Amino acid sequence: MGATGCGKTKVSIDLATRLHSEIINSDKMQVYKGLDIITNKIPIQDRLGVPHHLLGEFDPDDGELTLSEFRLAGGLAISGIVSRKRLPIVVGGSNSLVHALVVDRFNPELNVFDGSNPVSTQLRYNCCFLWVDVSLPVLCDYLCMRVDEMLDSGMFDELSEYYGSIDSASQTVLRKAIGVPEFDRYFKKYPPGSGCGRGIGGEWDQVRRGIYEDCVREIKENTCQLAKRQIGKILRLKGAGWDLQRVDATESFREVMMVRTSDEDDHKKNTKKRKKNKSLGFESSRARFMQSCVVSMRAWRSLQHHQCNLCGIVSDKHEYLSYIYISRIHKEHQIVQRATSFAAIGCSWFWFCVGDSFSSTGSFRDYKYTEKS
Repeated sequence: MGATGCGKTKVSIDLATRLHSEIINSDKMQVYKGLDIITNKIPIQDRLGVPHHLLGEFDPDDGELTLSEFRLAGGLAISGIVSRKRLPIVVGGSNSLVHALVVDRFNPELNVFDGSNPVSTQLRYNCCFLWVDVSLPVLCDYLCMRVDEMLDSGMFDELSEYYGSIDSASQTVLRKAIGVPEFDRYFKKYPPGSGCGRGIGGEWDQVRRGIYEDCVREIKENTCQLAKRQIGKILRLKGAGWDLQRVDATESFREVMMVRTSDEDDHKKNTKKRKKNKSLGFESSRARFMQSCVVSMRAWRSLQHHQCNLCGIVSDKHEYLSYIYISRIHKEHQIVQRATSFAAIGCSWFWFCVGDSFSSTGSFRDYKYTEKS
């Protein structure tokens, strides 16, 4: 859990590769297909082979995914992961989705984040909540830098394709993603492929450049506001009694900011040397941060172990119950155990009935079967 841009995705990959896990997305924009750069979906090559669920799986043309639908889909994903003897890791900044997924009794009509309804502390899973937190001023500086990096990575081209290929007014789902509505004014004035506003050599005129920069500035402001709202919801869950393990990543982010904002006008050799030293500092702080996450996860798992006496499977309470009730392997073991028990009973009855007949010979081979025996 954590605000947008706090590093949840990278942490989840690091944890999943250490803890034999699969990841379930809980970002309300990333569940839909399309706009991968704008919605910050993790590229396939960065997933390091870790299976991801509910990530880009739903067609936005089918309408908005409700909290109840996410609860159902997420529950099925968890059951499937547990049946494969893996640990589900739910990752995303949409706290309303997390709440809908894990509470025992969920009422979609109640908004527990507006202060008018209590937050339930009765959960249907045994959860270890990792809250990745970053000082808000540091996070906002980073978010502004991330918007620039997204634009460099092709975000504007993705928006151009989006506005040029569909009726954006009828597409109400993805229009809620930060970056889309902010550029609405721009693309209405300069439709994709129109060439409007271009001067000599294809350069933008000052008006077009000004509108573009205003859109980018608005994206940065709205992203920071989103982070503030998300932190407010997390604090509400924590205040209601949710056991959130806060992991402070501020130091790691400061190191990132130092490396990325280093003075490029310095001497090339000195710059490289400084960047190398700062990178080492970042790796050190990142290692300490990851160690905190792993320690929290392992401490939680050590308190949640249940073992199936039949199969020897060790897991937490919910995984244990799910394994017993739905696992094909467990049922197969049950069948084998029952068959073995019946066979043992049959053998005991056989020895009881015919044992006296060959006890005098001392050899089972010397016993002559008869219809009676």
